[in-house]
Amino acid sequence: MQRRERPNPAGHELFDASTRVRRESERLRAVSDHIIAAVDALRDLELRARKVPVGSAEFERLSNEIAAASRDIFRMAGEQSVLASEYEPADATIDDADEGA
Repeated sequence: MQRRERPNPAGHELFDASTRVRRESERLRAVSDHIIAAVDALRDLELRARKVPVGSAEFERLSNEIAAASRDIFRMAGEQSVLASEYEPADATIDDADEGA
């Protein structure tokens, strides 16, 4: 009869912590990527708004889109701030997470 080895609780804790850190860094990287894309889109909207007559229906529509995009960016930045507050201090950066992906 073969003996079953008992699981190593310390090993499991280390694995669980590693998995949690990887998931958190992926979430933070995803939020950061979305913020960068949203800022780029906001810039494009703003540049388009500069080329249409002020007071026109097109200008008003673009202004509303700009305001909505700004609110989305603000919301994402808040989410990033919450995620950042959950992290223990570390030397790793979001770019490091990109390199590990």
